[in-house]
Amino acid sequence: MAALYLSTPIFSVDLSEAWREDTPLTAQEIMELDDYCAARHIELVPSLSTFGHMYRILSTKTCCDLCELPDSEKIPFSYTYAGNHHTLNVSNPDALGFVKGLIDEYRPLFRSSKFNICDDETFDLGKGRSKALAEEQGERSLYLSHVKALCEYLVAQGVTPQFVGDIMWRFPEAVPSCPRNHLPELGLSAASAGNEIRDIAASGITQYACPGVCGWNRWMPLMYNSYLNIRTMCHHAHKYNAI
Repeated sequence: MAALYLSTPIFSVDLSEAWREDTPLTAQEIMELDDYCAARHIELVPSLSTFGHMYRILSTKTCCDLCELPDSEKIPFSYTYAGNHHTLNVSNPDALGFVKGLIDEYRPLFRSSKFNICDDETFDLGKGRSKALAEEQGERSLYLSHVKALCEYLVAQGVTPQFVGDIMWRFPEAVPSCPRNHLPELGLSAASAGNEIRDIAASGITQYACPGVCGWNRWMPLMYNSYLNIRTMCHHAHKYNAI
């Protein structure tokens, strides 16, 4: 069975600020898509940003206090800025419960037993509202505690958590303490992905090698780069027994 990951704005009454100028999918539409995929032997896996890349939500007036950087919602939108500076402030006592609520709304729409919490590119972690806590506990501790809490929350529901390995790779000593489930490895660049896959493979965790096709903010992917990434990542996956 093939797997398809769905990460999209969804129609949530409580988060209308995040989708009012967009074209969100309703719960019914997502379930119809899930049925369509299942009939064609495709597993539709929910994918939800729960740490970094939360611009849609953290730039709203309702949720901006949960953002790591104060007043980030006041800065005009740009593609690069939105991707780099909207990390969840995990020092906020409401942050974990807020994200769990998003998962509770999204997960039941899928028949898949997997759930991708993303948790990649948390560039701002420990640099804003959580700086004091990061200085006390360390950035590694802040990252790992949030990821583990979400993984354990999903495992308790019989769900296999997945997340991107770019940040975890920076803390190799922390990898063995993660739930022994699937750890996707996001390979955006074929030139650098080999070390990440090698190091995570050494921990014994099952990982997916996912080559990027260089299509972000573009009408079409960069075809040569896409070919090179796919070819090289397949080589790394074969060499280090990744999926």
